[in-house]
Formats: sequence, structure tokens, C-alpha cells
Amino acid sequence: MLFSGVQCTFLENRIDQVLQEPYIFDLPAIQARGTLRAAVDNNSTSYYIYRGRRMGYEYELLRDLGKSLGVQLELIVLEDIDEAFDYLESGKVDVIAMNLENSRDRKQRAAFTNYLGTMSTVVVGRKPVGSPMTWQEIGSDTIFIRKGTVYSDQLKAIKDSLKLNFFYSGNGGA
Repeated sequence: MLFSGVQCTFLENRIDQVLQEPYIFDLPAIQARGTLRAAVDNNSTSYYIYRGRRMGYEYELLRDLGKSLGVQLELIVLEDIDEAFDYLESGKVDVIAMNLENSRDRKQRAAFTNYLGTMSTVVVGRKPVGSPMTWQEIGSDTIFIRKGTVYSDQLKAIKDSLKLNFFYSGNGGA
């Protein structure tokens, strides 16, 4: 029997309890436990609280998944993507619900679902109105990237192939 609603527990203040009770379960065991533990990112698209109401694309997908499985949802907010994978591997979470790009390294650590949409990688910077900025115009500027993303590999390939001098920061790239 499926629940008519799903209760969501925010575990920011209970993270020590989660660390003491790791599980590595398959779907029937998760349903038997009655909770789905998900690592989420606190941002404007994944998961956030607005006027006391939980929102976000990944949150809504998780909420609907919890309803269909008949389990409660426990959210663990993590900012570090590598830490989210560590939590998954150790059984502290059952799924990661973050906007992630699929990479060879990540495929070795986790199974990915089929994607629901696609995205393009862009560099956002300040430039006077007119034509788009070229890689050569970036010059020796620094490009800041989020730690744990796949962008450092992409930027290294661009930098090497075009023989450019820009720096990138976030994954220790230079």
C-alpha cells in the first residue's frame, strides 16, 4: 500500500546519527526500512526552502519517488560533490540527487539513471555588450569552478589544445 503523502525529514541537525547508522540496501530493504536517504545540494534548482516550503527540481523528483515507493524521505544537504559520492559508497545515503555531469570516474563510483534533460557547459564572465567572448580574450584571467565538478578536466583540455594561459580554480587546476 502506498502512502498518500510523503514525509520529508531534513537531517542537517541529525547528521551524526546518520553517520552512526549507515546502510547499503537494495530497493526492497529501503522499503522495509521505510525511508529513502538522499544527498541533495542546497541551491536554487536542486533543493531550497522558500517561505517555509521545500522546493527544487531534484526535491520534487525525490518527493514523487518517495510517494511511489511508500517511504519517507530524509534529505542530507551536502555542498561537496565528492563527499556526496563518499556518503553513497559508505551507505549513509541511498541516492544522490544533484545536477551532475556523467563522467568516466563517476561511472566507476555509482550507477546513473537515464537523463531527463540535457545541459551545455558555458563560461560566464563580464564583457561589454557585443559579440561573445573568445577563449583568447580570457587571456590570463582565472576561471572559478565548483570543487568536485568535471569542469577542471574540460578546461585543462581546452587550455592545452589551444595553448592558452588562463587559470582555473576550484579543483586545484592551474
